[in-house]
Amino acid sequence: MVTQAEPAAVVYLAGASHEQQYEEAFAALAREHGWELREMLKHGCRLAVPGGDEGANGPVPPPSCTTWNEQALDALVAVRPDVVVVVGSRTYEDGAPEEVLPGQVDAWRALDDAGIQVVTVRDNPRFEWFVPECLDRAAAREDCARPRAEQLAGVSPVPTAPGVPGRAVHLDLSDVICGPEVCDPVVGNVLVYRDDDHLTNTYVRTLTPFVDRQLRAALPGLFDGRVAAGRG
Repeated sequence: MVTQAEPAAVVYLAGASHEQQYEEAFAALAREHGWELREMLKHGCRLAVPGGDEGANGPVPPPSCTTWNEQALDALVAVRPDVVVVVGSRTYEDGAPEEVLPGQVDAWRALDDAGIQVVTVRDNPRFEWFVPECLDRAAAREDCARPRAEQLAGVSPVPTAPGVPGRAVHLDLSDVICGPEVCDPVVGNVLVYRDDDHLTNTYVRTLTPFVDRQLRAALPGLFDGRVAAGRG
C-alpha cells in the first residue's frame, strides 16, 4: 500500500493473488503521481458477484469467497475510490480456453453503477509446472516455455464480454509477457514466473512503463492532476 496525505486519486487492487502480483507496478506509479494505493484481497477469491464466478472451465471458488465478495463489494461501493483494478480474464494451467467470468462482470457493473472507474488487467499465462524448478533441471530455457496459443485467445476476450461496462478500461500486457508465439520463462535475463502462474516482483517492476502507457492513454485524468475519467 502507498498512503498520501492528500491523494490525487485513490486506487484499489481488488481480488486475489493475480491482482496482488501487480502491486510493485501500481505502487511505483502511485508514488510518482501522488495516488493512494490500497488493497482489498483474499487468496483464491476474485472480486465477483457470487454465483457467477465459477466459469465454464475452472474450479468452484471456496465457500469463504461468497462472504468475502459480498463484504468487499459493499465496502468498495461505500468508500467510492476513484479506480478499482481487477484481473479481467481467467487462464488455465491445462490449456482450457481463456474466459471472462460472468460473476466478475456483474461486480464490475456494480462498481460502475456507483461511479467507480473499473480497470481490468488481462490474466497472464499459466504453466503446468513450477517455472524456477523447470529451469533448474532443463538443458535449455526453451524447454520450460509454453506456446502462447495454449493459454491466450488470439484477441483479449475482456472488452467484448457480455455485460462489461462501456466505461471500463482494459489493460493487456500479453505482448510484454509473451512473444508472438511463445511465452518464455525468462525475458531479458529476468525470471518471469516465481511458481506456475504468478509473475515475479522483479518482472512486474519491468512492466511499470507499459502499465503507465496504457493507463495514461485511457485515463489521462489520473496523470494530469484530475481524478479518473468521468469524475473530473
